[in-house]
Formats: sequence, C-alpha cells, structure tokens
Amino acid sequence: MREDATIDAAKDTIPTNGETMWNLEDRETLERLIDTHGLMELTEALAVIAEEKADHVRVNWQDKSLAESWHRDAAHLEKLALRLEN
Repeated sequence: MREDATIDAAKDTIPTNGETMWNLEDRETLERLIDTHGLMELTEALAVIAEEKADHVRVNWQDKSLAESWHRDAAHLEKLALRLEN
C-alpha cells in the first residue's frame, strides 16, 4: 500500500471535533440508513436492539448490572425517538 493511501485511510478514522472513531465507510452506511428510514425510526430500532441485548445478557450471562445498563440505554433511546417524533 502506498504511504499516502495509508495516511488517507488513517484520516478517515482519526476523530476531530468530537467525532467518533468510526471509519468513513461506517459513517456513510449510517447516513444511508438515516436517509432511508429517518432518524426517528433508526433510533427506535436502536432502542429495540438495546432491549434485546438486555434480555440476552440477563438470560445468558446472568449479569444483572450489564443487563440493567442496556435496559437504561434502551429507555433513553425510546425517549429520544419520542422527542424526534414530535
């Protein structure tokens, strides 16, 4: 791989101005999901996934603390989705 190609690839993952470490491809995929489904629906889907993770952790790992953390995250996402709806 060329050195400048490596530098360009690294630029896609270096956080600036509070950005996350997501690479450019992941961010573009997320943007397409938002464009296709809307931010509210995507947030609702994340809430469902977080609640499913809470149930999975509770049943399979018996980790009440981690399960509760996922449950709280799901509740926050549900509240955010309601705000986005209005």
